[in-house]
Amino acid sequence: MDMQTRERIIDLAEQGFELELEAPMMVITRDLGGTITTEVTQQQYEALKRVRDMQAGLVHQRWEDGAWQAGDRLTYQTPLVLPEGPNPNGKYPVVLHLNRIIH
Repeated sequence: MDMQTRERIIDLAEQGFELELEAPMMVITRDLGGTITTEVTQQQYEALKRVRDMQAGLVHQRWEDGAWQAGDRLTYQTPLVLPEGPNPNGKYPVVLHLNRIIH
């Protein structure tokens, strides 16, 4: 796999949540799952809150041939807990414990 391939996670409810991944998504497996620890902007945070409240899912995508290609659906291993407010940098620390649903 080309390590320069762009990857992201988006929500399935079209609430505007999009998280560009800095590392390949291979760390999230079907059987053992995986964790992504990151900081998100206020816009991403608000979208993720709506996704959580709607109990909507997420999907992994990879940039190929000039377009985003749908990948595997993702489910939460544990309930999504979001921080009350931003850190001193103005970002919201988020930990996503996810499983892949391989199609």
